[in-house]
Amino acid sequence: MNAGAPWPPIIAFSRATRFVRFRDTLLTAAAWARLLYLMRDGLRLIFDYFSYPIFQLTHPHSAEWLAVWDRMSTFLIFSVVAMLWLLLWGLIHRRRLQLTAHLAPPPRLALEQHAADFHLDLAAVERSQEARIAVVNFDADHRMVSLSPRSR
Repeated sequence: MNAGAPWPPIIAFSRATRFVRFRDTLLTAAAWARLLYLMRDGLRLIFDYFSYPIFQLTHPHSAEWLAVWDRMSTFLIFSVVAMLWLLLWGLIHRRRLQLTAHLAPPPRLALEQHAADFHLDLAAVERSQEARIAVVNFDADHRMVSLSPRSR
């Protein structure tokens, strides 16, 4: 791990795959659309209150708050349960999280030692670090047999 890198590692949106970016954008838009749909009566009332003539309700009906609560209650209950679960999980694991936040990463493994531990050629390990694709072959005992870097 790089000592100068921020912790926790944040995956930038531009570095994510196209599928992940599309999925995240779609799920975020769907969540916002669902929330706006659930709050449509309240938003209609707010819009009416701030439109011309300002600070006056121009439509004679008021929101049916029981119907609004029926639509929003499931969302609110799930939100509160999720918040309480996260809070409880954080309290239970607080000590472990505090200890792991201050651990220093181990020193960087030298390439020579890395190659020797897996009985590989040092030059192949160096080339594989520079290549985008590396093919690794294993034997029947699940040990690395060969390492060959490939270019696209």
